[in-house]
Amino acid sequence: MRQISIYEAPIEINGLLSDYHKGHLWKMPEELWGKVSDWIDMMGIRATGGRVRFRTNSKKLYLRSTLQSCTSDTNFTIVGSAACDVIRGRGVRDAEYIGLVVPPAFGTLVGERTIELPGTMEDYTIYFPRNEAIEDLELAIDDDAELLPPTPYTYQTPVFYYGSSITEGCTATHPSCNFVAYTARWVDADFVNFGFSGSAFGEPKMAEFITKQNMSVFVYDYDHNAECADDLRRTHEPFFRTVREAHPDLPIIMISKADPWHQYEMLERRDIIRRTYRNAIADGDKNVYFIDGSKTYGEDGRFACTSDMLHPNDIGYRLMSERLYPVLRHALETRYGKRADV
Repeated sequence: MRQISIYEAPIEINGLLSDYHKGHLWKMPEELWGKVSDWIDMMGIRATGGRVRFRTNSKKLYLRSTLQSCTSDTNFTIVGSAACDVIRGRGVRDAEYIGLVVPPAFGTLVGERTIELPGTMEDYTIYFPRNEAIEDLELAIDDDAELLPPTPYTYQTPVFYYGSSITEGCTATHPSCNFVAYTARWVDADFVNFGFSGSAFGEPKMAEFITKQNMSVFVYDYDHNAECADDLRRTHEPFFRTVREAHPDLPIIMISKADPWHQYEMLERRDIIRRTYRNAIADGDKNVYFIDGSKTYGEDGRFACTSDMLHPNDIGYRLMSERLYPVLRHALETRYGKRADV
């Protein structure tokens, strides 16, 4: 088999805003370092939401991932924390999960695997780990196999997601099955996952940074991290207005949290977010959307949608994805006048 470099054409890396290279696969750009908080800096060096993409007709794919750390975390299996997922195909109908590479145990840094492929020309996407900084990903394909650029996304301008650990993908069993990965894949869009565990507070510096981004849609749901309803009330609408003033025509989707606990404060927080939405509508904004997260888990058995009565499990993430998907699809189709054909 011959080695192929993820840093060289025709392979593409999507979802990382840094000047990435081996040992420096950050989702956060260097310009944001030290500007918001120490926690943002610590989590910004993860490659959450980053993807390696290419096409090949190889019959085998060899993967060797090297992490910078691999530590146990509450409610996480090692796959959810430290694996790279491999998806064949694109879109809502054609994408298929075909395997992963992960270190054999917490405390080890290297994982290796060879995955059997069909040998026909196919798109492949490798999702970087959610919870660990990655040092490098080495790949190899058959000696006689072709290697081509990936099929372009239907929506090449990224959907930008900002929020908490839930946005980041905390407690999903795989890095490719949180609501960000699901919904972006289903609409066949590039995306950036700016989820920050326990540290998404809607700071003005973060809002200012987001205004500088080229986005197809902006999705935000950071109310999980607001310390109380009053903090959310203080930050939510100013955050929205900062982004809206910089991007008058940008579709913006605001989501309130899905949470089986704290029903009354959950509803108070929902009403704060809905007030931001209603004020925007009253001002004539036609590109703003609101999703009521309190309805996401249904009425009965809500506890079964989370791993710890807070973070979604795979059931919860699937339900979140199914709520967001039609809204995101509508926003993209309305803006660009086209839809994904996969």
